[in-house]
Amino acid sequence: MKKTILLICGLIFAVLIVTLIAVLPRTIHKSPGTEQTTTPTPIPSVTLAQPTLASRQSLYIVTAFPLDGQKNVPTNQNIVITFNRIFSANEFSFSSSFQSTTSISGNTLIVKPTNPLKENTTYIYYVNYTSPDSVGETRSFSTIGPNPKLPDEFQGQGNAQTTYSSIYGTPDLFLSNHTPYKGKDFSVTYDFTTTPNEHFYFTVTLSGSNHDQAKQDFLNWLTSLGFSDAQIQSLDIRYQ
Repeated sequence: MKKTILLICGLIFAVLIVTLIAVLPRTIHKSPGTEQTTTPTPIPSVTLAQPTLASRQSLYIVTAFPLDGQKNVPTNQNIVITFNRIFSANEFSFSSSFQSTTSISGNTLIVKPTNPLKENTTYIYYVNYTSPDSVGETRSFSTIGPNPKLPDEFQGQGNAQTTYSSIYGTPDLFLSNHTPYKGKDFSVTYDFTTTPNEHFYFTVTLSGSNHDQAKQDFLNWLTSLGFSDAQIQSLDIRYQ
Protein backbone atom coordinates (compact mmCIF):
# COMPACT_ATOMS: atom_id res chain seq x y z
CA MET A 1 0.00 0.00 0.00
CA LYS A 2 2.82 2.30 0.88
CA LYS A 3 4.56 1.46 -2.36
CA THR A 4 1.47 2.43 -4.28
CA ILE A 5 1.22 5.77 -2.51
CA LEU A 6 4.90 6.48 -3.10
CA LEU A 7 4.52 5.59 -6.78
CA ILE A 8 1.57 7.96 -7.18
CA CYS A 9 3.42 10.75 -5.40
CA GLY A 10 6.44 10.18 -7.62
CA LEU A 11 4.31 10.37 -10.75
CA ILE A 12 2.68 13.60 -9.56
CA PHE A 13 6.11 15.08 -8.78
CA ALA A 14 7.40 14.06 -12.19
CA VAL A 15 4.44 15.66 -13.94
CA LEU A 16 5.05 18.88 -11.99
CA ILE A 17 8.73 18.86 -12.94
CA VAL A 18 7.93 18.34 -16.65
CA THR A 19 5.32 21.09 -16.55
CA LEU A 20 7.76 23.55 -14.97
CA ILE A 21 10.43 22.67 -17.51
CA ALA A 22 7.98 23.27 -20.35
CA VAL A 23 6.53 26.56 -19.03
CA LEU A 24 9.59 28.22 -17.49
CA PRO A 25 11.61 28.78 -20.73
CA ARG A 26 8.61 30.41 -22.36
CA THR A 27 8.32 32.80 -19.43
CA ILE A 28 12.02 33.60 -19.46
CA HIS A 29 12.27 34.07 -23.26
CA LYS A 30 8.96 35.78 -23.72
CA SER A 31 9.32 38.62 -26.23
CA PRO A 32 8.67 42.03 -24.77
CA GLY A 33 5.71 43.94 -26.09
CA THR A 34 6.30 45.74 -29.36
CA GLU A 35 7.09 49.39 -28.75
CA GLN A 36 5.26 51.94 -30.92
CA THR A 37 7.36 54.71 -32.33
CA THR A 38 5.91 58.04 -33.39
CA THR A 39 7.46 59.85 -36.33
CA PRO A 40 7.48 63.59 -35.59
CA THR A 41 5.59 65.72 -38.07
CA PRO A 42 8.04 68.01 -39.82
CA ILE A 43 7.45 71.75 -39.32
CA PRO A 44 6.95 73.38 -42.68
CA SER A 45 9.58 75.99 -43.47
CA VAL A 46 8.38 79.56 -43.92
CA THR A 47 10.18 81.89 -46.27
CA LEU A 48 9.75 85.50 -45.24
CA ALA A 49 9.29 87.87 -48.13
CA GLN A 50 12.05 90.45 -48.33
CA PRO A 51 10.75 94.02 -48.18
CA THR A 52 10.94 95.86 -51.48
CA LEU A 53 11.00 99.59 -52.13
CA ALA A 54 7.42 99.44 -53.37
CA SER A 55 6.18 97.68 -50.22
CA ARG A 56 7.87 100.07 -47.79
CA GLN A 57 6.19 103.10 -46.33
CA SER A 58 6.56 106.22 -48.46
CA LEU A 59 9.53 108.33 -47.39
CA TYR A 60 8.97 111.87 -46.13
CA ILE A 61 10.60 114.49 -43.93
CA VAL A 62 9.52 114.56 -40.28
CA THR A 63 11.74 117.37 -39.04
CA ALA A 64 14.46 119.53 -40.53
CA PHE A 65 16.91 121.89 -38.89
CA PRO A 66 17.28 124.77 -39.56
CA LEU A 67 13.53 125.16 -39.62
CA ASP A 68 11.88 125.94 -42.92
CA GLY A 69 12.05 129.71 -43.43
CA GLN A 70 14.27 130.23 -40.39
CA LYS A 71 16.31 133.46 -40.38
CA ASN A 72 19.68 134.44 -38.91
CA VAL A 73 21.11 130.94 -39.26
CA PRO A 74 24.87 130.73 -38.53
CA THR A 75 27.04 130.41 -41.63
CA ASN A 76 28.64 127.20 -40.33
CA GLN A 77 25.32 125.46 -39.64
CA ASN A 78 24.84 121.85 -40.79
CA ILE A 79 21.43 120.83 -42.13
CA VAL A 80 19.94 117.87 -40.25
CA ILE A 81 16.94 116.19 -41.89
CA THR A 82 15.05 113.43 -40.08
CA PHE A 83 12.80 111.12 -42.12
CA ASN A 84 9.93 108.91 -41.03
CA ARG A 85 12.00 105.72 -41.32
CA ILE A 86 15.42 104.30 -42.09
CA PHE A 87 16.25 104.74 -45.76
CA SER A 88 18.94 104.05 -48.34
CA ALA A 89 20.82 106.55 -50.46
CA ASN A 90 19.13 105.42 -53.68
CA GLU A 91 15.67 106.39 -52.41
CA PHE A 92 16.20 110.13 -52.76
CA SER A 93 18.40 112.86 -54.17
CA PHE A 94 19.49 116.03 -52.40
CA SER A 95 20.24 119.27 -54.23
CA SER A 96 20.76 122.73 -52.84
CA SER A 97 21.91 126.28 -53.50
CA PHE A 98 25.22 125.54 -51.75
CA GLN A 99 27.97 122.99 -52.20
CA SER A 100 27.86 120.25 -49.59
CA THR A 101 28.59 116.68 -48.57
CA THR A 102 25.97 114.31 -47.14
CA SER A 103 26.02 111.40 -44.73
CA ILE A 104 23.32 109.06 -43.41
CA SER A 105 22.85 107.97 -39.80
CA GLY A 106 19.79 105.78 -39.19
CA ASN A 107 16.80 107.78 -40.40
CA THR A 108 18.72 111.07 -40.45
CA LEU A 109 20.44 112.84 -43.33
CA ILE A 110 23.25 115.19 -42.32
CA VAL A 111 24.22 117.84 -44.85
CA LYS A 112 27.49 119.67 -44.25
CA PRO A 113 28.29 122.75 -46.36
CA THR A 114 31.70 122.37 -47.99
CA ASN A 115 32.47 126.04 -47.33
CA PRO A 116 30.97 128.49 -44.84
CA LEU A 117 27.69 129.88 -46.13
CA LYS A 118 27.47 133.50 -47.16
CA GLU A 119 25.92 135.98 -44.76
CA ASN A 120 22.67 137.70 -45.64
CA THR A 121 21.73 134.93 -48.09
CA THR A 122 18.64 132.77 -48.53
CA TYR A 123 19.45 129.14 -49.27
CA ILE A 124 17.09 126.58 -50.76
CA TYR A 125 17.40 122.80 -50.85
CA TYR A 126 15.34 120.08 -52.48
CA VAL A 127 14.74 116.47 -51.51
CA ASN A 128 13.42 114.48 -54.45
CA TYR A 129 12.34 110.85 -54.12
CA THR A 130 12.78 107.98 -56.55
CA SER A 131 9.45 106.46 -55.57
CA PRO A 132 6.44 107.86 -57.46
CA ASP A 133 4.47 107.55 -54.22
CA SER A 134 6.53 110.29 -52.57
CA VAL A 135 6.36 113.97 -53.43
CA GLY A 136 9.56 116.03 -53.50
CA GLU A 137 10.02 118.55 -50.71
CA THR A 138 11.57 122.02 -50.63
CA ARG A 139 13.01 123.89 -47.64
CA SER A 140 14.71 127.25 -47.25
CA PHE A 141 16.53 129.23 -44.59
CA SER A 142 18.45 132.51 -44.40
CA THR A 143 21.81 133.25 -42.86
CA ILE A 144 22.65 136.16 -40.59
CA GLY A 145 21.76 139.49 -42.16
CA PRO A 146 18.91 142.00 -42.48
CA ASN A 147 17.88 141.48 -46.13
CA PRO A 148 18.90 138.02 -47.34
CA LYS A 149 19.23 137.44 -51.09
CA LEU A 150 19.29 134.28 -53.18
CA PRO A 151 22.72 133.01 -54.31
CA ASP A 152 23.73 133.03 -57.98
CA GLU A 153 24.40 129.30 -58.33
CA PHE A 154 22.68 126.06 -57.52
CA GLN A 155 24.71 123.12 -56.24
CA GLY A 156 23.38 119.81 -57.53
CA GLN A 157 24.11 116.48 -55.90
CA GLY A 158 27.42 115.07 -57.11
CA ASN A 159 28.52 118.28 -58.87
CA ALA A 160 30.79 121.03 -57.63
CA GLN A 161 28.82 123.66 -59.53
CA THR A 162 25.54 123.21 -61.33
CA THR A 163 23.51 126.17 -62.52
CA TYR A 164 19.79 126.44 -61.96
CA SER A 165 19.20 125.50 -65.59
CA SER A 166 20.33 121.91 -64.98
CA ILE A 167 17.69 121.22 -62.32
CA TYR A 168 14.98 119.12 -63.91
CA GLY A 169 11.41 119.69 -62.90
CA THR A 170 11.89 123.13 -61.31
CA PRO A 171 11.16 125.69 -64.06
CA ASP A 172 10.51 128.41 -61.48
CA LEU A 173 14.01 127.94 -60.11
CA PHE A 174 15.40 128.10 -63.64
CA LEU A 175 13.61 131.34 -64.45
CA SER A 176 14.61 132.96 -61.17
CA ASN A 177 18.23 132.67 -62.30
CA HIS A 178 17.39 134.69 -65.45
CA THR A 179 15.56 137.52 -63.74
CA PRO A 180 15.27 140.40 -63.25
CA TYR A 181 15.08 140.98 -66.99
CA LYS A 182 13.90 143.90 -69.13
CA GLY A 183 12.73 143.56 -72.72
CA LYS A 184 11.67 146.29 -75.13
CA ASP A 185 8.06 146.26 -73.88
CA PHE A 186 8.11 144.22 -70.67
CA SER A 187 10.17 143.68 -67.51
CA VAL A 188 10.27 140.67 -65.18
CA THR A 189 11.11 140.40 -61.49
CA TYR A 190 10.78 137.44 -59.11
CA ASP A 191 10.02 136.77 -55.48
CA PHE A 192 9.62 133.72 -53.29
CA THR A 193 6.45 132.60 -51.51
CA THR A 194 5.51 129.74 -49.21
CA THR A 195 1.80 129.70 -50.08
CA PRO A 196 0.11 127.52 -51.11
CA ASN A 197 3.50 125.81 -51.38
CA GLU A 198 7.05 127.07 -51.70
CA HIS A 199 7.85 128.43 -55.16
CA PHE A 200 9.11 131.44 -57.07
CA TYR A 201 6.54 133.72 -58.65
CA PHE A 202 7.15 136.31 -61.34
CA THR A 203 5.76 139.79 -61.82
CA VAL A 204 5.65 140.87 -65.48
CA THR A 205 5.19 144.60 -66.05
CA LEU A 206 3.84 145.25 -69.55
CA SER A 207 4.78 148.55 -71.14
CA GLY A 208 3.88 150.32 -74.39
CA SER A 209 0.43 150.81 -75.90
CA ASN A 210 -0.09 147.19 -77.00
CA HIS A 211 -0.12 145.00 -73.93
CA ASP A 212 -1.15 141.93 -75.91
CA GLN A 213 1.97 142.25 -78.02
CA ALA A 214 4.09 142.88 -74.91
CA LYS A 215 2.71 139.72 -73.32
CA GLN A 216 3.47 137.75 -76.47
CA ASP A 217 7.01 139.14 -76.50
CA PHE A 218 7.43 137.95 -72.92
CA LEU A 219 6.21 134.46 -73.84
CA ASN A 220 8.55 134.41 -76.83
CA TRP A 221 11.41 135.27 -74.48
CA LEU A 222 10.51 132.31 -72.26
CA THR A 223 10.49 130.05 -75.31
CA SER A 224 13.94 131.31 -76.28
CA LEU A 225 15.19 130.20 -72.86
CA GLY A 226 14.01 126.67 -73.62
CA PHE A 227 10.69 126.59 -71.80
CA SER A 228 8.02 124.28 -73.15
CA ASP A 229 4.36 125.31 -73.19
CA ALA A 230 3.68 122.97 -70.26
CA GLN A 231 6.50 124.49 -68.23
CA ILE A 232 5.27 128.02 -68.95
CA GLN A 233 1.78 127.05 -67.79
CA SER A 234 3.24 125.68 -64.54
CA LEU A 235 4.81 129.04 -63.64
CA ASP A 236 3.18 131.51 -61.28
CA ILE A 237 3.17 134.60 -63.56
CA ARG A 238 1.45 137.79 -62.46
CA TYR A 239 0.92 140.47 -65.10
CA GLN A 240 0.52 144.13 -64.32
